Amino acid sequence: MWFTRKPVPVEKPVSGYLGVEALLKEADRLRDEGDAPAAAAVYRKALALAPDRVDVKVQLGNMLKDSGLLRDAEAVYREAEAADPTDADVCIQLGHVLKLMGQRPEALRLYRRAASLNPNSWAAAEELAEAGSSWQQQQRFEVHFRAGGAEAVMAVSRQLADMRQTLDRLAATLPDVLAQTAYPVDLYGIFRDAFQITPPPVGAALRFAVLLLADREPIDGLYAQIAAIRDQTADAWSLTVLGRDPERRRIVESAASGDTRIAWTEIEPDRMPWVAEWDAARSHEAGWLLLLAQGAVLSRYALAWFAAASRLGAATAFVSDQDESRTDGFALTRSRPIFRQVVDHDTLLDLNTFGETIAVEASTYRRAVPDAPEGSVTRARSALLLEFSADRTVGHVPFPLVSMRDTPRLSLPEHRLAIAAHLKRRGLDERVAVAKGESGHTTWRPARADTPIVVILTTAGDAHALQACIRSLREMADVPDALRFVVVENVDVGDEHRAILEDLAAKRYLTLLSREGAPNWSACCNRAAQASDAPLLLFAHETMRMTTDGWDRRLRGTLERDDVGVLGARLLYGDDTVQHAGILFGWRDGTVNDGLYEAADAPGPAHRWQVNRATGAVTSQFLATRRDLFAALGGFDAAALPAHGSDVDYCLKVREAGLIVAWTPSITLRNHQAKTEDFRLHAERMPPGDIAAKAVLDARWGAAMRADPSLHPVWYPATLPFRLLAAPSTSHVLDHIGRTAGTEPWRVRRASAGSA
Repeated sequence: MWFTRKPVPVEKPVSGYLGVEALLKEADRLRDEGDAPAAAAVYRKALALAPDRVDVKVQLGNMLKDSGLLRDAEAVYREAEAADPTDADVCIQLGHVLKLMGQRPEALRLYRRAASLNPNSWAAAEELAEAGSSWQQQQRFEVHFRAGGAEAVMAVSRQLADMRQTLDRLAATLPDVLAQTAYPVDLYGIFRDAFQITPPPVGAALRFAVLLLADREPIDGLYAQIAAIRDQTADAWSLTVLGRDPERRRIVESAASGDTRIAWTEIEPDRMPWVAEWDAARSHEAGWLLLLAQGAVLSRYALAWFAAASRLGAATAFVSDQDESRTDGFALTRSRPIFRQVVDHDTLLDLNTFGETIAVEASTYRRAVPDAPEGSVTRARSALLLEFSADRTVGHVPFPLVSMRDTPRLSLPEHRLAIAAHLKRRGLDERVAVAKGESGHTTWRPARADTPIVVILTTAGDAHALQACIRSLREMADVPDALRFVVVENVDVGDEHRAILEDLAAKRYLTLLSREGAPNWSACCNRAAQASDAPLLLFAHETMRMTTDGWDRRLRGTLERDDVGVLGARLLYGDDTVQHAGILFGWRDGTVNDGLYEAADAPGPAHRWQVNRATGAVTSQFLATRRDLFAALGGFDAAALPAHGSDVDYCLKVREAGLIVAWTPSITLRNHQAKTEDFRLHAERMPPGDIAAKAVLDARWGAAMRADPSLHPVWYPATLPFRLLAAPSTSHVLDHIGRTAGTEPWRVRRASAGSA
């Protein structure tokens, strides 16, 4: 955005020079014609005649920035800031150039300062909101909400969202419009008041047996649970309440006197509650069971949505989202939503983030649990989810069909006992090491501890960084002698760096390939892969430093799995914020790094940034795969994607082959390059190479670029991920259920059979 110059008194021409106003008029003309370098030269002349003009400094800075001279622009903006520290526009412009230079924290500080200097500054508000400032998003939303604009626009947005497939051109404008009225996640209570769960558009005649363990429930909670079940819109249900407590028995029998679908079952003195639940589940004639978590109160459409979901895929079990609800007098407030995603077996081998309320087909339950469960309710529910997720028979309904009085703490000891038993049943107890401690991760043990790995690095000329990267990988490896390095020159290297490269090439473990032809990252990587016969390939970036001991052991163990085709790692910036936790698809019709700019210890929605899981793709800054698979899939696309997008394309080819792309936080690297502005949601902000790559990927993969089973449809893609909420369209919800309920939720297909 150009800033209008402040009105100034007309100056008389200076002898021997054009007057300031004449110079500014000429500079403005050159600026408007898009000739930034020429405009900058004329603005500089005007500034020499009027050195105190802050507005001229700003315009000169703008033209230097548009000419790519970012440090020169910064210096001019700093002069303007010193001349007038109260000018909000100067703060904004300085923030823009610092953001482009990768100095994001300082840019955000300037945007916040601009907002404090001028609370009505829309530019500052937009930058802060887009950067993910929850406070700024909340402030912006509340202004619209008080004015009545949010409800009106959101009502329209829901109708438009259902028409997106036929109104693509209109839909393309929606993100910028609706970003002003999407709900910040911290205002979830207001969002839930505005958007209630609605009945599903498809029905299914299923009969549910709801099982409720009463003795662990508070009295008022038991009343609420029974009332919620009686309020179900799907009325083909029975409720079996199990317990020993006389007072709870009286409550249930009183309810049963008015509704024959409710029954009390006394738990024998020597019978554990979870075993009694197993007995009841096996004896019921209903087609489906609903096992309730402690404190779970159902939405009135819960059974209807579970029934509808059963028609949308192969899954024979389902989980849903949940939130907390409290009643203060007659007012119901909701908070602490847990928005889940595709149920992931690797995640469950770390942590049960999917809850203990499970809808399951009765016959599936009987096959999965032929013997009485041991330990506790938590262990029994974890065991169920582990079995279902291993067989890919559990789906996700993206609504908070369950409300809790309090969010229960995750019971790691009981869950890990369930993991150990599950692995033993599956014959995997020797291959998998169960995590220990509060933040440990399950790891796969390699059958061979010294399988050779070739690390492929394309150098952009920074031999010092390359040397440090190689050193860190070797120092942190369990078996450094099993590592081979192939370095390819992708650019011309200066004399200083040439000497370092030649010294590295003398090492027995490193091969140096000189540059061939024009820079082409994909071709360099393909060529390097052919220069070694190691069975495992690791593509990495020279600015990365490994921080995880035994990273090579984890890599070998994961890539020995038949279902994994690629492994990616957690990448951090130097300030301990996340650069990469996998790649999200379908974010503003493109991709964005998951977890971008979050704190390294932030859990993310459903703990997604702290658990092993499948992801849509991973970056080539750390991308490991098997040699035979890389060759079979044709490697990277050096023709259509020479510099950008080949990593995403390769991951999609892996998923097309029916394999998953795995991501792990148990391998962590730190990027020692300056922090860059990776957040490019707007096409006009993307470099030309990225735009060209996106066009190739969109043409080749079509709908696969816009779908992600791990992305809940409630998240609105207007800023950094997981900041804003918007009511999803019915079609979006049904697509998500169908995808997560499939036996291969991550498998993709090309846009056309003939595409390369």
